[in-house]
Amino acid sequence: MKLSEEQKKIIEEGYHSIERVTSLISGLLKFVEVEEGRYICRFKPLEIEKILQKVLECFREKIEEKDFHFEFKLPDRKLPKVKADKEKITIVLENFIGNAVRYTPKGGVVVLIFN
Repeated sequence: MKLSEEQKKIIEEGYHSIERVTSLISGLLKFVEVEEGRYICRFKPLEIEKILQKVLECFREKIEEKDFHFEFKLPDRKLPKVKADKEKITIVLENFIGNAVRYTPKGGVVVLIFN
């Protein structure tokens, strides 16, 4: 059975919502670990722009719905890898982008510059 475009869109939205809820629950569990003194960071070299692009994709539809300009600027050169915990940096970026989407008025502009 072939899915219609509308069905595909609904499934995709559900998937992104599940990813955000899973991330939130993971964050809450990590908070408990911090409170109990069992918190461990897993630092690895990461390509921050790939993580950010994935996070942006989750918010793409909301950005389009609110009809504001969101620009993501990368330098001409390749960014060096960043040593970070992938889960934690993803949560930070989701919060940052989520706040930008939530609080930017219709027709507004958000520019994210990596340099």
